[in-house]
Amino acid sequence: MNIIIAITLFFAYTFILCVANKKIPQSLSKAVLALPQLGTWVWTLFIGAISALCFPTIINTSSEPTFPLAFITLMAMLTIAVCPLDQQKHKDTTIAHTIATYVAIICSQLIIIMNKPILLLLWLPYLAAAAYIYKRKEKFIPTFWIEITCFITIFAYCLLQ
Repeated sequence: MNIIIAITLFFAYTFILCVANKKIPQSLSKAVLALPQLGTWVWTLFIGAISALCFPTIINTSSEPTFPLAFITLMAMLTIAVCPLDQQKHKDTTIAHTIATYVAIICSQLIIIMNKPILLLLWLPYLAAAAYIYKRKEKFIPTFWIEITCFITIFAYCLLQ
């Protein structure tokens, strides 16, 4: 049930930010900066809630070799939540946010590789779209779509446990 709530929250948040920005944002966290009336607390609440809802499942169902990766991913997600991505006001927290993002993406996907590698097929639509857009030399915003695909694989992993 927690995973269904997390998925609903994730897609509602993403949809609202895309509509409010009137375009696909560069990344999920940068979208909040384009809406200063919301404040960064919305981002903190969103990522904190997703972490609280998903990671108990991930930690409880991870194999012994991937348990440390699950814990590192959770810590990285919480770091992402509390560190605003605002280069003008908070340069140090932006660096922490960026590093934690890479750690969370890499560790979460390593968990999937080691426990349910078939879920990596969920990356195929992203890779196909990226190759198509790159070939056409159109503007492409990969960070947003990488984040979306990463969350989809995490949600699929949780649902299949």
